[in-house]
Amino acid sequence: MSVIINTTAVIKNADPADVSKIKFLRYSDDDYSAEYPSAWTVENSVYTPYFCDNTVDISSPAYHLCYQNETKTIGPFFFYDDSNYNKSSRVVTFTSGDKKLKFVSFTKDFAGASIGNSVLKPTDGWCKAQFQLNFPDLAPSNFVGNYKYFASGNTMASTYDTVMANGSKYYPYPLAFTKKDVITTHHWYSFGFITDYENFNKYQDLKNYIISSVITKDSA
Repeated sequence: MSVIINTTAVIKNADPADVSKIKFLRYSDDDYSAEYPSAWTVENSVYTPYFCDNTVDISSPAYHLCYQNETKTIGPFFFYDDSNYNKSSRVVTFTSGDKKLKFVSFTKDFAGASIGNSVLKPTDGWCKAQFQLNFPDLAPSNFVGNYKYFASGNTMASTYDTVMANGSKYYPYPLAFTKKDVITTHHWYSFGFITDYENFNKYQDLKNYIISSVITKDSA
């Protein structure tokens, strides 16, 4: 069940770069809660994985990357079919009116022996490995930065930034985003704040506000 709570006074036509003038609502469901600009739309959906094998040799006519459509439409998340997780994942997408900004959550449930036995590795290498799942032919050291590992409520989390220039062959993949991962007893939470290349720095305050407002509801 989703609940939306008004948390600030109404200010119309606020610049999304000026957090102090934005009216925020608090979204809440059984997985987590977070604040988001009241003018944004909220959409709930479910993702079910399927098997896919990457072919990254661009000289081959069979060249393709796995989960291209999912990465374009949802965000840079772990879409692979993996027995460590239940089949379906929950997606919540918050989108600005001009469609240029998105905040997306992607929640996977651990299955079997993975429940209570999965941890977030506190290294930038772990984050780079997550990046390479979506961009298998790119060197993560060229694009992944600003790595942080920190306490988030009763568990630990990591964040990192990815920025790729306009003109990338991956467009319309998200080319500029910050990703936050939180691993608890039962869930792997992934949150992505997605912008375009030109505005990545412009919306840092808004990104920090939204991501820092996330409260997960599972035990550590």
